[in-house]
Amino acid sequence: MSDIRCGLIGYSLGWEQHGRRHGTYINSTDGMKLAAVCDINPEARSKARSDFPGVETYKTPDDLLDDGDIDLVSILTPHHLHFPLALAALEAGKHVVVEKPMCFTVEQADTLFETADTRGGTVTTFFNRRRDGNFLAIEEIVRLGEIGDLRDVRLVSESRGLHENHWRNVKSRSGGLLYNSLGAHAFDWVLRLLAGQRVLNVVGVAVPAQERDLNELHTRAWLRFDSGALADVTISRMSLTGQPLWQISGTEGTIIDTGKNATANYLYPFPVTAEAPGSFMVRKLEDGQVGERVVKYSDSAWGKYYSDLASHLAGDGPEPVTSRDSRRVVAVMEAVEESVRSGSPELVDGE
Repeated sequence: MSDIRCGLIGYSLGWEQHGRRHGTYINSTDGMKLAAVCDINPEARSKARSDFPGVETYKTPDDLLDDGDIDLVSILTPHHLHFPLALAALEAGKHVVVEKPMCFTVEQADTLFETADTRGGTVTTFFNRRRDGNFLAIEEIVRLGEIGDLRDVRLVSESRGLHENHWRNVKSRSGGLLYNSLGAHAFDWVLRLLAGQRVLNVVGVAVPAQERDLNELHTRAWLRFDSGALADVTISRMSLTGQPLWQISGTEGTIIDTGKNATANYLYPFPVTAEAPGSFMVRKLEDGQVGERVVKYSDSAWGKYYSDLASHLAGDGPEPVTSRDSRRVVAVMEAVEESVRSGSPELVDGE
């Protein structure tokens, strides 16, 4: 079978280098090849040609989508463009990977999935941070039942100031603070840890920015599940309290993880798999005393997303992120945003 020829729409020149990351993962995957890059910025197109000699470059998305040799398109643009570009790619007969968040609303998500079904294509979200070494190790502890049934899942992501990419600070383009940084990944993580449980409702609060159309300074969301479990997600660009990334309590114990070194080796040269040189603490009550055990992080495996996608497109396995998983994250974030506006708990579409 011939290689799946891939194109990127958007090629970041910032420190994140999303285009170079995706291109490296693609070219590291058997059966895939990076063939084209689209960016309106001529410097970005020049950088793409330098990073990937021989790659075709286009100035507009329409030019890339008109290339009949492209089988799969990854959308790496500012968030407000994800939905229209993903829809256009599906309608052009391409398979589609969308950087998180897939889109802003459940209505948009459903349109993408319905179009993919009609066209016989695949559309999926790039939730590669499921493969962070710390999260893989946490998932395994939870799966083994070492801390019992989960009851309280807390995640805190703190930073200070504005992002270097201006569009990420603008609510109309980024979607808001929840859609940036770890926001979408955080809800994906929480829903995976509490898999099989239904979200009864959500509550969201936010500290608005003083400047017009800038993202919130601080957001917090509570998710209540039918098992009685509660998830508490804080994303802040004003807090520096030093709280752990994860505090996960079950009926038999607690996981405490600072998240330090969870993304070691995440940046260039963008290895498909890499050591995550960190650990977290598991605390349990044993014979009336609090016992502690250190658990080392698993190896991270960010680039395996594309190998799983290649297997799926070859008819050998599920999507790396299912449509249900993508839709649930969008639905939860939309409900949290609505709760911030209404000041009341909100139901989550599809739960």
